[in-house]
Parts: sequence; structure tokens; C-alpha cells
Amino acid sequence: MSEPLDIPVKKVRCKELGDPAAFEKLFDRLAAKIFRYAFLRLSSKEDAEDVLSGTFLRVWEYLKRHEQEVLDYVDALVYRIARNLIIDQYRAKAPKISLEVLLTEGFELPAQARESPEKKTEYALVLQLFSKLDAEERDILLLRHVEGFSVIEIAALQGITENNASVRIHRALQKLKDLARGNVT
Repeated sequence: MSEPLDIPVKKVRCKELGDPAAFEKLFDRLAAKIFRYAFLRLSSKEDAEDVLSGTFLRVWEYLKRHEQEVLDYVDALVYRIARNLIIDQYRAKAPKISLEVLLTEGFELPAQARESPEKKTEYALVLQLFSKLDAEERDILLLRHVEGFSVIEIAALQGITENNASVRIHRALQKLKDLARGNVT
């Protein structure tokens, strides 16, 4: 058997990703990110695990059905599938995102455990403000600033133009700033 493929973020044929070794590398590279993405949206460890497993099952099925297709952005496909499953979860359960639930489920911002009580209070305040954004605004900010997606990748994931993605990111950030200043209720 040949050496397993390194999975590129861009331009790969579905048939290549359908190889079990290549798919395993894709899973290893994205599983924790997809779980975090789902958990931040659903506030439930069990639901996030369901989204994670469902996402990769659907990715596998997609790869097998579209073997000759070339994907421009593999990560965008995986996140799009995860996003659709999250929407399905919302429709099924209509959960509410709550800071208390996030914290009781064990969510911590990076290095939060080592931070001073003042910093922890600031983090909690940011999370409260973040929860006041609508789902689309939270989603686009998570993709850009937590997951590190480029504007091009966000546009591909959401099926919008790059300009539209850039405008949505800017508006969501501006709304978050206005909430922090007390200019929006």
C-alpha cells in the first residue's frame, strides 16, 4: 500500500479523500474543531458528539457519491455539513444558548484556568454579549475568529460572495462592539 495522503485544505478529488487512510487523516485534523464548533452552537456535549459523528458519516457518503468531483475547499464541505446538522438539532429541540450551560458543561476559553478572576469576569461578559448576537452573527464570527477560516472559505461554506461574507463579518463585529458599549439592547 502506498504512503497515506496528506489532506490539503484546497483542491482535492473526492475519490482520493474516500481512501480510508486519507479520510482518517481528515477526521484527525478536523474532529476536535467540528466538536468545538458544534458545542459552542448547541451547548450540549451529547448533541455536539452526535453532530460530529453525523458530520463525518455524511462526508464519507458524499465522497463515495461524488468520486469524480474536485473539492476546492474540503474544510468548507465538512463545516457546511456540520452546520446543517446543527440547524437540524435547533429545529428538533429549539435549545437556548446559555452562559451557565456552557460553563457547567466544562467550556473554558483558552488559558482561562490560569487567568485572574478579573479576566474570567471579562470572558464571562464577552460570552454574555456574544449570546445576544443572532445565530448567523455568532456563526460567522466563530468561523472567522475561533476556527480561523478565511473570508473566501466562509463565503464558500455559506454559499455567498466573498464581499457579502466580509460585510457580514464586519457588521457582526460592529454589533458586538456596540453591545459592549451599551449602544444596542
